Amino acid sequence: MIIEVMGLAGWKIKTYSKRVIERDIEHAKDYKKNLGNPFVVNVNDMFNDLKTDGEYHSSDDRIGMHWLLPGCSKLSEIADLDVEWTKERNKGYLYEVQQRYTLKPETQAKITVALDEFIDRATKALDDAVSAEDAKKRAYEEEKTRLLDSVTWDVNGKQITDEGGKTMMYEHIVTVDGKKFVFTERSLFDVGRVINPKRGGLISRDSETGKYYREKFNDANGWNRVEDLDEDEARAYEIVLKYGKYAGTGIRM
Repeated sequence: MIIEVMGLAGWKIKTYSKRVIERDIEHAKDYKKNLGNPFVVNVNDMFNDLKTDGEYHSSDDRIGMHWLLPGCSKLSEIADLDVEWTKERNKGYLYEVQQRYTLKPETQAKITVALDEFIDRATKALDDAVSAEDAKKRAYEEEKTRLLDSVTWDVNGKQITDEGGKTMMYEHIVTVDGKKFVFTERSLFDVGRVINPKRGGLISRDSETGKYYREKFNDANGWNRVEDLDEDEARAYEIVLKYGKYAGTGIRM
């Protein structure tokens, strides 16, 4: 979801997970806490391409913190310049290098209201995200319990070497209803995760039927569909696919 903070131009917080939403809320609270603190701007970094008329006149004519309020074209509209600090800081320079400002009370009031609204919406979004994550975890555990029910699963690992260096290869021995199925699982350098049945080939899934099938390669025709997996072998393969040693890992580069 996208939460727009106080309708501020250019400030949108995208939230995807519980962790990100929590971080966004803390940032908003911290920003609110420090609204009244002075801030220093570097004059040369104050958005040259966002000057009111394309010409440089003075800091008052340049757009600083333009993202704070819609329609704001001058920093002086939303903040007060600390004249004494700025004068002392730039003593000896031919031009002003830094300036210090404090947001105007009315600006702080507007932002405070908007931040409170954001924190409220984000908190509700956090509750939804927590519920969604909890539901996802429950579904994961329920499926894992179902797949592993009455199944024996043994894993043996050994070190191998490929072009990326040393890595591990795992042999999975999965017994379903008395039938034993063996798969090797590797993380190939610059390729990714590969699971092979011991009897050869690769296992793929039919996008239309959802059925798993075994395919083998030959020089004449390339990869060919050999046979569909029966229910027990498909279950054994799915166990390795979803819960194997390299499940959820990326490509070794």
